[in-house]
Amino acid sequence: MAAPSVCVIPLGPNHGSRFAGENSISQLATRVLSQAPAGRFALAGLSMGGYVALEIMRQAPERVSALALLDTSARPDTPEATQNRKKLMQRAETDFPGVIDALLPKLFTRQLRVDLLVSAPN
Repeated sequence: MAAPSVCVIPLGPNHGSRFAGENSISQLATRVLSQAPAGRFALAGLSMGGYVALEIMRQAPERVSALALLDTSARPDTPEATQNRKKLMQRAETDFPGVIDALLPKLFTRQLRVDLLVSAPN
């Protein structure tokens, strides 16, 4: 049996230039599919990457052998969640560290955040 291939395609503020011009989840999914390993692959999506992973499943289900969704949702945002997301996107234009501070409590337990701070290099 061949060893599985691993392909990490990060989506985020430090990697945005790789995806310049993609203005929708559908476009991001198409771009990721173009960079993914040939043939079938296991797919994991974290946060917004989960939305992209779901779109990849819609576009090319035959290529995905397994799917993991982490800290994301398979449901559309509620109107309130959409409004909050838009506020965070606007804030990110001028205060990205503030956005991270606002999101961390939603993604990690308090103890894990403390553990990460304690183990972070100086």
